[in-house]
Amino acid sequence: MVWIEVHSANSEHVQIILDKFSSLMALLREHAPDLNRLPRVFVWLATGTVYLPPNSSVRRRISGSGIQLKSGRLALDALIHS
Repeated sequence: MVWIEVHSANSEHVQIILDKFSSLMALLREHAPDLNRLPRVFVWLATGTVYLPPNSSVRRRISGSGIQLKSGRLALDALIHS
């Protein structure tokens, strides 16, 4: 299962994405435990240009949460089979 959040990507949006992710995880735990047990991938699909340096603390926060940051076209097959 792939969960995708389509949103612009700069440092101002990181906390918004992390808050949405936290809300989704709470919803899955509390109201959809069967769905919560399925294998899944969480993706932030950036609209436009990504303004987050690769080695920045905000990038590490995103990666550490389990969210993959992608931009441009998204190859779903590669996400599902990775």
